[in-house]
Amino acid sequence: NVTILLALANDYFFIPPIGSVLDPLTSLEPFLVVSLTTAFISFVTFSFRLAFERISRLKNEAERSTSSMEHMLALISHDLRNPITAVKLQAQMIPLAVGNRRQVEHSAAEIDKNMNRLNSMIENLLDIGRLRTGKQLPFKFENADLCETAAQTVQGLTTIYGDRFVLERYGIAYGYWGVQGVQRAIENLATN
Repeated sequence: NVTILLALANDYFFIPPIGSVLDPLTSLEPFLVVSLTTAFISFVTFSFRLAFERISRLKNEAERSTSSMEHMLALISHDLRNPITAVKLQAQMIPLAVGNRRQVEHSAAEIDKNMNRLNSMIENLLDIGRLRTGKQLPFKFENADLCETAAQTVQGLTTIYGDRFVLERYGIAYGYWGVQGVQRAIENLATN
């Protein structure tokens, strides 16, 4: 738009009368000055527009990144809550079962299992950091029975929520699974 206005101004104000066209220096000088000024202003305008678009794009990316970080922190808090609650409950049961060695061993095993899950979740958080810095991640898949994984997960949920969840098993689903991810998915489905 600026270029068009400057070109019109050049035509209107600086095109000499017909008689002076024969003198190349006087007719060419104003035309060159306005043309170069128009080109310079167009370049500056275009550069500002590109800079503004880039700043706007970077601002939008920063807002999306902030939003996804907040969402990720909410998910992490939710995921960590289940094993922490299980550990607290089992720890509170130990003093009540002082004479019952079997209950104490069961509580200790549950605490150990849930602490391992917490450790695994923290490893996942570290993996996210590794991904953000461009490092590759090893996938952690293992041969496992998906039904057994689900049964163990439901048993852990029973510690926290009682007999609220029932798992019906029909055979085995043996395969190559990301067991920790499957456990987390089942917990999220069950507790949401």
